Amino acid sequence: MKQDATQPSPDKSANLTSLWITAQPIILSFVRSMVYRFEDAEDIVQQVAIVAAKRFDDFDHSRPFVPWALGIARNLVLRYNRDKNIHNVILVDNQLMEQITEAFTDKPSGSTEVNVALEHCISNLTDRARNLIQLRYVRDLSPRDIADRLGTSANVVSVTLNRVRTTLKNCISKRLASPGA
Repeated sequence: MKQDATQPSPDKSANLTSLWITAQPIILSFVRSMVYRFEDAEDIVQQVAIVAAKRFDDFDHSRPFVPWALGIARNLVLRYNRDKNIHNVILVDNQLMEQITEAFTDKPSGSTEVNVALEHCISNLTDRARNLIQLRYVRDLSPRDIADRLGTSANVVSVTLNRVRTTLKNCISKRLASPGA
């Protein structure tokens, strides 16, 4: 019996399912940290699963799946924000996202704790800090462009972004180090 060309092979499907089961909580936490409405975040995660399934043949199996899926998630969040013209979004900067992605890749069993810590730390940021991160890393504005928009200097924006990244990193470290956090 010939297999339908639109359906993945059983081996491919099993491989994708296994990878997705590990990645899904990470992807959900990542998207939730950037999308205010839980329902919208869940929709985006479903879209990530659909895109990952459609593009699974493009995935390089010699590399980790989570960073690849996070890249899809990031692109879908960017599109969501652009389509919704959202300005006050909670986000993680690219450098921190890469560090978290590496942590997830190296220690998948600890991913839930890292995600919980990350969500907690992001929720404790001021609106101004979240707005700066959103402008810099979602809208991809330069510190100079952000400064022009906010009526301040590019140096102030750069220093503030650095402080926010440091705050997030320290907060995550403290949360992971404290028992029962």
